Amino acid sequence: MKYAECSKVEIKPLWQNNQLEIIIKDDGKGFDMENSNTEESLGGNGIKNMKARAESMHANFTISSALDKGTFIELSVNLK
Repeated sequence: MKYAECSKVEIKPLWQNNQLEIIIKDDGKGFDMENSNTEESLGGNGIKNMKARAESMHANFTISSALDKGTFIELSVNLK
């Protein structure tokens, strides 16, 4: 919430067929994913670290965002 400057965050965990999916969605300021290097433009390592952690546990990680439209993050991992 701090960096997104949002008023609402939705966190939805889903469990089905040994697959854990976590969806995080906010209504914050978002960022322009097409015209910026997100790791550098956001001034930190947050996205880079999330991607690395997902990769280390063989999870699928997706993030999408747009200016003034918030951010959507999806993580799914097979827990078999």
